[in-house]
Amino acid sequence: MSVNVKMFRTLVAFFASALLATSALADWQYTNWTMKREQVAVASQGKSVALSPEEQKANSPRDSQNVALPKAPYSSGQYQFTAYFLFGADTGALSTVTLSLANAEHAHDLLGSLRMKYGSPESEKQNALMSYAIWYSGSDQISYLKIGEDMVSVSYQPRITSNNSGL
Repeated sequence: MSVNVKMFRTLVAFFASALLATSALADWQYTNWTMKREQVAVASQGKSVALSPEEQKANSPRDSQNVALPKAPYSSGQYQFTAYFLFGADTGALSTVTLSLANAEHAHDLLGSLRMKYGSPESEKQNALMSYAIWYSGSDQISYLKIGEDMVSVSYQPRITSNNSGL
């Protein structure tokens, strides 16, 4: 086999793996947006646990059709989180992953890390009570939210487009 053919095959393999890696990032870590609750439990390697009814209510948005079911510990670098997995009430599919920062003292550093990873936010606002920033990365939306001094979260969800908006 000639050197050119070997190089060509190597390049094809490289670009194919790069494309697969890129598409794998379109979801959140070890999950994807089509997973059901049981699949997330398996993918978390047994780290996810069911929420109590009180935790479900506290971690499910009041104005949406998403329900928080399991949670799992998660860490990235210096940051420790509790990951809450929200599922569509109508589809049962994973719809949002919300990471609740364990130590709100790291909020400023976390925001800086998100800026380093995703660039300048598409939208952001800050006032005396809260701050938020929103990024779009591929087919995902990443939202940072800080309320007061104690509540800091980062949420990942599929990006709404004209193709999937339901309009």
